[in-house]
Amino acid sequence: MHLAGALLLTTFGCVQSEPSFEVAPSGGARLVVAMPRSLESTRVAEVTSTATNASGKEVPSTLALDTNLWVGKVEPVTSPGETVGLRVEARDGAGAVVASVSVPTVELARYGDALVVAVPQPEAAPVSTAPRIDAVVASASRVIPGQRVELRAWARGQAEGDALGYAWSAPGDSLECPEDSTQPTCTWTVPASAKNADVVLGLIVTDPRGAASSLSFRFALGGVGAVASNENIQFNRYPVLEAAVETQQVGVEQPLSLEAKATDDDGDALTYAWSATCAGTFEGGNTSRVVFTPTEEPEGCGCQVKAIVNDDFTGADSEVVANLCVRRSEPPVLGTLSQSAPSARAGELVTFTATATDPRGEPLTFTWTSSAGAVGTAVGDGTTGTVAWTELSCLPADVTPTVEVTVTNASGSSVRHTFTVEWTDRRCGALAGACAFTMAQAQVALSTDCVTQGPVFIPDGFTFDGATHTMTAVEDAAAGEHFQGAVLRNRGTVARVRNVTVTARNLSDVCDAGAARLRGIFLEGASGGVEDTVVADLHQKENRSGCQEGVAIEVRNEAAGASAVSVDVRRNRLTGYQKGGVLVAGRVQATVEANVMEG
Repeated sequence: MHLAGALLLTTFGCVQSEPSFEVAPSGGARLVVAMPRSLESTRVAEVTSTATNASGKEVPSTLALDTNLWVGKVEPVTSPGETVGLRVEARDGAGAVVASVSVPTVELARYGDALVVAVPQPEAAPVSTAPRIDAVVASASRVIPGQRVELRAWARGQAEGDALGYAWSAPGDSLECPEDSTQPTCTWTVPASAKNADVVLGLIVTDPRGAASSLSFRFALGGVGAVASNENIQFNRYPVLEAAVETQQVGVEQPLSLEAKATDDDGDALTYAWSATCAGTFEGGNTSRVVFTPTEEPEGCGCQVKAIVNDDFTGADSEVVANLCVRRSEPPVLGTLSQSAPSARAGELVTFTATATDPRGEPLTFTWTSSAGAVGTAVGDGTTGTVAWTELSCLPADVTPTVEVTVTNASGSSVRHTFTVEWTDRRCGALAGACAFTMAQAQVALSTDCVTQGPVFIPDGFTFDGATHTMTAVEDAAAGEHFQGAVLRNRGTVARVRNVTVTARNLSDVCDAGAARLRGIFLEGASGGVEDTVVADLHQKENRSGCQEGVAIEVRNEAAGASAVSVDVRRNRLTGYQKGGVLVAGRVQATVEANVMEG
């Protein structure tokens, strides 16, 4: 017994004389929480974590704010080394959860601490274009050279079931990762040469569409008590550029406006760099909108314009934002040019036709404009264009109406031709110009209220739509003129009128006969109708004239041998007329109903 006691004392004494060593405390995990930048930091007042073991027992804890991160400790629920599930919640000042994340499996260290770097996402987060990295879990948070550390990532794609790729980074050749990059695990061996206080590792997660997110995290290098810095622990979602779809045709030296459409889930400020596979110049610098001007025709015409977008952190994306076919353009060649009549009166239609071919066989577009009056809806087949033109009332004394056709190919080169029409009708007076109107298929429509010093004519076969505007007859008495004829009338054998108010203002007491008699709306020798109109105050000398004229709506078909016409006069309001409300004369099959007449 004495010897044994002596041996024990001797042995104990030897241990006491050896250099001391440190034993890590019972294990758990160091928890670092990085908030996405899209979540305003001012909204987060508290961050908590809850660890749950296999039996359902929970251990909550509260994290502390350290600069832009929240840091805490995950304690074992029952015993060191157990596996737990972890939920992290961020709350605002009112206690409402504004962001959260769940990590299904965290294996706590038996001795020392594992590392969990978690990224909560807003509860009502918008659809993300980049993958979401929920967390990175490491088997240790404090390491020494030569130590092996197991790494595991938890991430989600934009679409459920996305096969994500994982790319880990570490100093030196110190990683052993599966050949299958879709596996979220890796093993890191701390380099023997590691000397800094901290070691930084990184992870980039990509989805099948090329969108990416990254997370950087730190390990403390050293023994018990060493704690990693929280500097540059960062979650970043890379910007994502929209790729080009269709090929655009563009000519050499033809400027082309381009826009790079990028989405950044973090809301970061973005900068852009541009390049092209063909010779050309860019205007716009590092912005999302530039003007690219190709200066040479590339072989085969193909040219790709590429944009690179960068955020202020580690994120970048590159994409072809425009597929171009660049050609040294040759203008189209005009062929047959024709017009249906060299001259025109008010309400007469002139039809213009142009044919053209392109030297390269590119598709052509025909654009028609006029200097006066209006052109209708053009028709064509890619090599021929046709359009109708008319003027309804008058033209200024110094105006010769022209119609111009511009033929443009897909490369942007064009050729023009101008048709001229001889105007043989009334010139506009000093008080009123031509009424503004638009022309579509078989319809003319007033663009605004107007005054007129002479009749306004409806083209043959057309409907006149007043679009609820008012047309007022006036006269220039100072110039010795007085208004003659109908305010609105037909030019051909078919005409319809609707939705217009016709009136007169300050007409003199001068009597006229025949076609020169004052009328509001006049259909002569024409089928059609007058519906939903108003004719008001159609009179001379403030309705005290004795002239036998001033009928609100007049329909006549009295020409010798004329065939019967059919006319509907419905739902019109006629007030303040001089002679009569509705007059129908000659071979007319008229339907007159639902009209209000107050003379």
